[in-house]
Amino acid sequence: MAIRKIWLQQPIAFARAGGSSDPVPAFRWTFPDLRPRGSARTTIYPESSFSVDNDTGSLTQVDEPFILFKDENGIRPVCPFFELHGECDGQDPLDSRLTEQDLRNSNLSLADIEWEIRHANHKAYIATHSEGDRIEASLQFRGDDHAIHVLKGYSPKDAPRPLVFPESCGIAMGSLRAIRPSAQFPHIRLRFTAPKGHAYGPRDLDDRLRQVPQSRNLIAWLLDWVLLRFKANDEWKGFTLPSCQLILNPQAAWMDYKLVRYSELPGALVRLLFNFRAAVALFRARDTQLSELMRFAVGPLADVGKLPPGLFATWRGNGAILSSLGLVDDLGDGIISCTLRGVGTAKARIVVGPPHFSPDRRPPISIADDLIDKEDRGGPRNCEWAKADNLLLAKLEIQDLLDRAFETAGASNLDAWAEQRREENASAAIYRGDPDVPFNAGQPIWGDLSIQTVTDLPLFARGTWRHRRNSAEEFFEQVVRDNEGLITQWIRDQDDPQSVYYDKRMPALMRGSDRRPLHLTRRQMAAFQRWFDAIRAEKEKEANVEIQQSAVRAANLKSRDGAAP
Repeated sequence: MAIRKIWLQQPIAFARAGGSSDPVPAFRWTFPDLRPRGSARTTIYPESSFSVDNDTGSLTQVDEPFILFKDENGIRPVCPFFELHGECDGQDPLDSRLTEQDLRNSNLSLADIEWEIRHANHKAYIATHSEGDRIEASLQFRGDDHAIHVLKGYSPKDAPRPLVFPESCGIAMGSLRAIRPSAQFPHIRLRFTAPKGHAYGPRDLDDRLRQVPQSRNLIAWLLDWVLLRFKANDEWKGFTLPSCQLILNPQAAWMDYKLVRYSELPGALVRLLFNFRAAVALFRARDTQLSELMRFAVGPLADVGKLPPGLFATWRGNGAILSSLGLVDDLGDGIISCTLRGVGTAKARIVVGPPHFSPDRRPPISIADDLIDKEDRGGPRNCEWAKADNLLLAKLEIQDLLDRAFETAGASNLDAWAEQRREENASAAIYRGDPDVPFNAGQPIWGDLSIQTVTDLPLFARGTWRHRRNSAEEFFEQVVRDNEGLITQWIRDQDDPQSVYYDKRMPALMRGSDRRPLHLTRRQMAAFQRWFDAIRAEKEKEANVEIQQSAVRAANLKSRDGAAP
């Protein structure tokens, strides 16, 4: 028996940081509780999960009666497993997971497996382009090594002005452990344990927060004085980090990074004079389009890879409106490789993100939707996709999308969003000089509903109520039957030129990665259209049957009335 090829399952996994040492167990989402007295909330249901024995590295099964996302030690991290799968002779076609016995059958052992990870945090490097601001970590160990391997991040060796000194303790970016196979769980697995979600700062952080900026010329000094006079950095008063997290080099390029320097303001004033219309638009929406305002200030050719400024810790003064405070976190992403001697190498990606603060709220467009849009965009366009045999699957896909829309509406302050988007519409219309957009920025969006109700958040109340109704299959199917123009009226078309403005079309009030109104993927739009056509076809079929039955009844009545007594 020979193993012909291998792969890792999942090919991409997302870990989430947390301060607790006890990871979140597995769970799944179920349908919202839409009973008459139900909560209308999405239900999270626990699944059988694994716990790793600290001493042996083997697995035990865990069945929690309910899910806790936070314990006395903090938020529980998400720590995914990677399973080694393969293709070999005599294998069960329904189970491609490899076991230690499969290795023996191929004259191999766990020692012939080599696990490797290359992991990085390049957030500071993206802004400064200084090699010393890279934070990278790597590990290699054999498959029969079941110890915990901590992933430590450092700046590249011999890089100038290293952000993380090679001789320091480094940034703990998580850990890996090859799971010891057992009789109960014989499969070959690796677990990635997420980091704590800590921030790290320069060794002189306390001094940096206490010092008065020393500017090189009178104008910069006056601007610094004005900022300090108005207590521009008050949010950092009393801020500190544990000494074990103050390990960064105060001389690194990241410590001196400035997003908008005072020296760039004269150029911004010139651009303001020659683009007064654009400047008015941006300043009008300064609270909601800060990134656009910053781009306008530094110029169209400037490198603004760290926008919006909320992506990193900033303070004001020292020659700039926004300067880096010099903090970094322990998040990152990387590639995990598993090499089996004589067979090949399997790879998977690990992405480490912040905690999920609303785990029962799923977005209407996810990374999975983007991936399947690239892999199977043409699927729903096949005329067979929503026919009788496949209609149930089509309904389930659309129903899941409607459920996620309801969940998102319940996690958003729609009233605040509507107010912000009205300002953005007004700003965008002036900025683009578009004559087709009404001057009333609120016209395409819901107006102020507070005068119609005593509810604190009337748009939120209306939105969640309507999305809850849409989650009921029978109700939404009836809506589709009664509204022929439903898709064009209520779903945003990514090809519509007016889709650059926020309006009532779904997904409403949400921003996409391109800083424009969010829209469904093309596959989701095609799926909606196919399902919509199938429902409308059913209605026409039922109408034709009803017409035929009416004709038969009329003929029977006529025959009866004309019959002899």
